[in-house]
Order: sequence, then C-alpha cells, then structure tokens
Amino acid sequence: MNEFRDAGVVLLMTLLTACAAPGDAPEFSRNTLKVLTYNVWHGLNPTGLIRFSEYETAEERDTRYRHFLDQVRRLDPDVLLLQETNPAPVFTARLARDLGYDRVFSLDNGGLRVGSVGLPTNLRSGLAILARKDLRMEDRDKRKLSGPPGFTNRWLCFQLAEFRYGLAAKIHAGNREILILNTHLHHGIVLSDKLRRVIDGMVEEGVITRDRADEIAAALAESTARRLTEIDTLMNFADEHGARTTPVIMGGDFNAEPETQEIQTVLGRYGFTRAMADDPATGPQPTWDYERNENTHRIADFKFPLEFEPEVDKRLRHYEIGLSRRLDYVFYRDPEKKLTVQSSGLFGTEEQNGRHASDHFGVFAVFTLD
Repeated sequence: MNEFRDAGVVLLMTLLTACAAPGDAPEFSRNTLKVLTYNVWHGLNPTGLIRFSEYETAEERDTRYRHFLDQVRRLDPDVLLLQETNPAPVFTARLARDLGYDRVFSLDNGGLRVGSVGLPTNLRSGLAILARKDLRMEDRDKRKLSGPPGFTNRWLCFQLAEFRYGLAAKIHAGNREILILNTHLHHGIVLSDKLRRVIDGMVEEGVITRDRADEIAAALAESTARRLTEIDTLMNFADEHGARTTPVIMGGDFNAEPETQEIQTVLGRYGFTRAMADDPATGPQPTWDYERNENTHRIADFKFPLEFEPEVDKRLRHYEIGLSRRLDYVFYRDPEKKLTVQSSGLFGTEEQNGRHASDHFGVFAVFTLD
C-alpha cells in the first residue's frame, strides 16, 4: 500500500512541476562560474565634430562581430563584461538576443544627443554586463567615475569631454549572491619607467629641453592620478551595494599594467586577487598585443586626451600603441574565501581572414563556488 501511495506522490509532483510557470522553476544548481571581460573595440578615433572618424566599414564591423560571437559561443561563458560597445543599445540587444542572455548596459560616452539623435552621430559607446538567465541578474545601476560636469544615459547625453563609468549588477549563483563590476578606466598614456626613458632620450637628442620634459612627465602623471580616483570612486560605489560582505568579481579595461600604482592599489588597498596570474616564463600575458594583433596597427593616428608638440606627440603615440602589455583584468574578492579560480586564460586570440575580433584580447576565468 505504501508503494502505491509513494508512487502517487511522485506522479503528482511530476505533474505539478510540468505545469508550473517558467518563473516557478526550481533554482538551477551550479558549482562553477565562467566570467569573460572583453573590450570589443568601437573602431572610432575621437576626431571630428559631426561624426568621429572610423577605422573600418560597416561590413568589417559586422564581420568582427560574427567572429566575436563565434568565439563566445565556443568559450561558453556564464557572465560577460564588455567595454566599448557601440552603439551600446543596439549592440548589446543584438548580442543578448543571439546568446539568449540577460543584459544590463549604460552609455559612458555619447556626446550631445536626445535618444539616438545627436553629435557625434556615430558615438553611443558603453559598458555592458550579460549573464545567463538562470543567474537571475539584477541591475545595480552605474556610477560616473570621472569627467567634467555632464551626464550620459540612454535617453539624454550632455558631454563635452571624456567620461568614465562603472557598471554593477548582482547575480544569484546557487544560494549565493555575487556582485559583478565592470569598468573602463581613463586611457591617458601611462608614465612608466620605460616611458621616462623615452622622454629622457628626446632630451639627449635635443628634441625638447629638460624643463619641457619635466612638464610633459607631470602632465602624463595626471592620467595616473585620474585612474586612481576612478578606482576609489568605483570601490565606494561597490560598498554601497554590499561589497564588504558579498563576493565581488570585477573586470574591465583598466588601461594600466600590472606593476603600476593603479593595479597595485586594487590588489593591496582593496584586497582583490587577479584571476589570471602571470606566465612564470614570460611574465604578464599582454591583452594589448602589438606583435600579434593587427588591429593595433590600424590606429597609429589615434588621438589621446593630451596633445604635445608634433614630434613629441608622434613618439609618445608610437610608444603607447607599439608596446605590448596587459591592460585587461578579472579580479575577485570574497570575505568568506569560498570563491576560488579553477582556470583562466586569454580570449579572442584567434584570427579570421587575417583579422582579430578586437584590438584587445580578453581575459576569462572559471571560478569554483563552494
């Protein structure tokens, strides 16, 4: 008799589960989480008032997108952190639809516009977070990290110079909430020891005076100071969303090498860990790779925020673009120490018809969730 009763209970539960609404489905259980950060490259040079100059045709951009999508599907990440999506509303909607993921996004650079109409006509660049639907992602808003007075959002933009933002979301992995942060820090030239030697060389050649070299170095040092302020603001923003007691995964294009003050601040003062360690033999694996990624050669005339004398500008630009280095990272921090890295690596290193999908390589990490 008990066997018949137990069989009836099982049958009843099966029927109830089959008839339940999609939102009533039991929570998906997982013990790993694969996260990808990738600068997809908007392909723009910030020159021109009506329309920014572009490095490629619409057909080339679509080819790059399809190459990117193919690589994403093969990597099969659970969460994507994307920078330089442009136009952000269209690009992120297309990608979310193609992958079947949820999305949150925000504009970081849009110029002067109402909705999709404005100047520059082809600038609606932004950050995005995409996640599998079973992670039940929640938008946690964005925060302006730096830039002059003004604002950018999907419907209205008032911007006369570069802005930087952070974007936050929360996901539910098993019975744990995880805060996800995405950012793209200021892209001013980094005053590294290597660059100081380049500036000193110009003094020795008589291109500039020592006083002028000191002025140039001081101006470049302001870029580092700006990124440090952006990091502090981003961390305060994260704290407002429970980062002190919640596991945090943070990724993006930090425009700074591992040994710089910016990255050391993330690791030291704020207690994060890099998900992808350096190669023991060769050191940091570059995500801006001048030797391997031909797209880096296409932007030789890219306009940086600071401009100097033509010869100085030429040498600084050649140095900044032509030096392979790590700029993109996935970081993590967990107060309970239950978030660990299972594996990590570079993304987007494959060519298609002699082209990569971006001018950057991405970074992915597979986390184990205890």
